Amino acid sequence: MLVSALDRICITIVQCGHCEIGFNKTLSAVWWDGCWVHLPDFLRLDGDPNRYLEAAAVLCKERVVAHVLHWFSTTKEERADSHAGFPPPGIRRGCALVCRDACACAYSTFDPFMMHSDQGWRLPTLFNLFVRAGFRGRGCARQLLEAFFRFNTLGKERRRLYAGEWHQVGGLGGGELGLADKLQIDPPVSAALVATMARVFTPVELGNVVCELGDADRGDVTYVIDPVAPKVRVCRLPPPPPAAAATRQGGPLVMRSGPKG
Repeated sequence: MLVSALDRICITIVQCGHCEIGFNKTLSAVWWDGCWVHLPDFLRLDGDPNRYLEAAAVLCKERVVAHVLHWFSTTKEERADSHAGFPPPGIRRGCALVCRDACACAYSTFDPFMMHSDQGWRLPTLFNLFVRAGFRGRGCARQLLEAFFRFNTLGKERRRLYAGEWHQVGGLGGGELGLADKLQIDPPVSAALVATMARVFTPVELGNVVCELGDADRGDVTYVIDPVAPKVRVCRLPPPPPAAAATRQGGPLVMRSGPKG
């Protein structure tokens, strides 16, 4: 098992030649720690049977489990799914798992920090979220969403770097947040995810989540989830006033999405 220079994990597996999951041959076993491990056993994680956990940014079992779950997202195990475009979780990006009955069944990838460079800013971003078909309707997506957007309920802190100093940033609750303190979901955004978020979060919280596709200072590509009609996916925000499109340092506030993954 290797990690490539492109931040990809290479996994040795055995597939069944006769049975299928969706459109793919069934994954039967994973080579791990010097031996073949039956897939259901490999997906079992110790601890709370319904636990949420975040995978370390190293080659570890939790990271490989996330890659196996990603494989399920490409199989169309649920024929209505369309997740084949999701890249694998990789090693460096934030990654969380959720278990049911001690079996890992859902994962998300995210970047918990506000990032900035000469090109602009990127808000803390949720990238991918997937729940295996047989485990849906059991609160897995809610658990992953709340952990990212209401991180303070886990006793976690989120900080952003401004003027060379780290400042603590709160979760979605507590009223409307300024643009630089909002949280982001990376496009494209599925109707299923938007509908789930509309059930989990209040309208005020949804107003603090953006889905942006380019430069916020242009005023034409920043979106928020519509809490009234979530199945519309997202609605377009009006252009911000000039003062809202500039940082306190006087430069343009530019929000850019990273690649999906």
